[in-house]
Amino acid sequence: MTLIRHKEAHPFFWSSEIRRDKARMARKLQKLRSSLSGAIEDTARLIKSRSYDLVILDEIINAASSNLIDEKIILDLIIEKPKDVELVLTGRGASQKLIELADYVTIMQEVKHPFTRGIKARRGIEK
Repeated sequence: MTLIRHKEAHPFFWSSEIRRDKARMARKLQKLRSSLSGAIEDTARLIKSRSYDLVILDEIINAASSNLIDEKIILDLIIEKPKDVELVLTGRGASQKLIELADYVTIMQEVKHPFTRGIKARRGIEK
């Protein structure tokens, strides 16, 4: 098993100081988009190499629905992956195209969550 973690956080987790500074925010978004693009290219090569039977792209759908990566790249990954490689994509906001192309679709619904009681995200649990 290999875990590759992207170092840049989603803008949702950026400080309010960064989000208030429009120029800084634009620079960080461009850096994040570029970094994600490179990571997806690396992932596509990994999938095509058949080095793994299972590849999980955690929260990748959020990145697409937030316009951090082009959804077409994800669609191409699904279409071009070898038949013997399982590809699991997680995240909210899947488009109808992604849903139609997927073999399985699960929608999780929050019933109760600590965040609604004011408890911040905990490292290793929610973030």
